[in-house]
Amino acid sequence: MTPALEITMNSASFSKRGELTTTTILLGMAVLAWTLTVYQSHTMTCGMCSGMSVACPMCMGTGKPLFISLLLFLGMWATMMAAMMLPSLTPMVLLFRRIAHQRRSGGQTWVGTWVFTCGYLTSWVLLGFAAFAITRLVQWGLGAIPGISRYNETVAGLTLIVAGIYQLSPFKESCLRHCQTPLHFVLHGWREGSWGALRMGTSHGFYCIGCCWGLMIVLFAVGLMNLGWMAALTLVMSLEKMSQRGKLIGHVAGLFLVAAGLLLAFKTGSLHGLVWQL
Repeated sequence: MTPALEITMNSASFSKRGELTTTTILLGMAVLAWTLTVYQSHTMTCGMCSGMSVACPMCMGTGKPLFISLLLFLGMWATMMAAMMLPSLTPMVLLFRRIAHQRRSGGQTWVGTWVFTCGYLTSWVLLGFAAFAITRLVQWGLGAIPGISRYNETVAGLTLIVAGIYQLSPFKESCLRHCQTPLHFVLHGWREGSWGALRMGTSHGFYCIGCCWGLMIVLFAVGLMNLGWMAALTLVMSLEKMSQRGKLIGHVAGLFLVAAGLLLAFKTGSLHGLVWQL
């Protein structure tokens, strides 16, 4: 065996072992995040609503100092995002690792995939600040106009309608296309070094937010820690990104959300069991 062939075979073996290790770590992190989310759903919710309702002051911790409430919310949010997003992120991380390995073989500096992954999760944590602001705005509105609470189901229905319409929009399709075929982004948007990898991860995360935010706002209607809906939405988002029929799956989900939202908004109570107890 020639030295060049031996180096090539060793490199291929290293790459396969590394990809298996990376996949195991990411899926293990997802399992851990789901475990923590299940634990949080039993300790952070008050038991009177369906999985941490935005309209529930007890679950949202409005009695705590603002900074403490923000930290608790961001911790919960980051755990939820890791649980829901890491499974569908795995192919992208493996692609990043493969390109980084090839570039190292060409003499470039090696960058660990964990840097890219941290950048990705950072984008979702930043979105958590906006999510926290929304919950505070809802709580302020409920306090300022007490009678508005009677329209909770109508507002939830309208939220589902908005989510469903976005699923059918061209902007959603554009972001989904990026998530389904990220090779162009990796090859033409490559940035050197750890800071570059962090920026790449963050940039990809914002594309992912553009793809998934419509589905994520469903949780504001049904309960931020409604485990049944979290699992269903995770499945839809994963199939959208990793299946060849992802676009069709997204459209079917969108039509379902529009139909459910219309019934909930204009025929209050008709879908209570489905929407809040999935």
